[in-house]
Amino acid sequence: MDYILPKVRFLLVFSLTVLMLFSCSQKSDNVFRIAIEESDLVFEITLPKNLDTLFSWEHNSDFYCGAMQYHRMQNSEYEVAKQEDFLPKNRKTQLRQLTLSHFLHPECESDEPFRIKPYLKNRKMAVLLENPSNTILQIDSIEVAGYRFAMFGYEEMPPRTEHIARRYLVFTSKIEGRTVYFEFSSNIVSDEYFYKNMKSAFKTLRIQRTLE
Repeated sequence: MDYILPKVRFLLVFSLTVLMLFSCSQKSDNVFRIAIEESDLVFEITLPKNLDTLFSWEHNSDFYCGAMQYHRMQNSEYEVAKQEDFLPKNRKTQLRQLTLSHFLHPECESDEPFRIKPYLKNRKMAVLLENPSNTILQIDSIEVAGYRFAMFGYEEMPPRTEHIARRYLVFTSKIEGRTVYFEFSSNIVSDEYFYKNMKSAFKTLRIQRTLE
């Protein structure tokens, strides 16, 4: 009996340790809450653990309605790059990120409803016009959090062979008069499940109100 008790204690301690480690791994994702300026909208989204930092900035333009507000979620190991469309073009820095953007000034929003089919058609034309070698991989719509979003995914080919292709998956909609863009992007060569994983991450989106 004296011999058995230590073994039982060891098994109990080992089991508890495994349970704790498993529990920690289940809670490793990061939840971000982003309030939209001059609005009562709050977006909440759950992202993989390697997207662990959030920063925001305003991007001004030469004309008033060209100003945009950006909120970027990325890995804290990399430099903070407050640019409209930043992904390193060299092979040394690998980066996956999500950028939420919208007009800085609400009065610049159009009174017209957001139409998904014309938007996707125009977005496809713009991407291919920029570079005919770009590849369109996702063009559809998806309902998340009670709203219908345009879904547009493509691979941007680099201008030179020493650079790497960049993947994008963009979700766009108009929510209570505010046009919002959720842009997932990656320049990681081995990121073969990028579109599947980022689509799953976007499905965790919750839309709240500050008055709730």
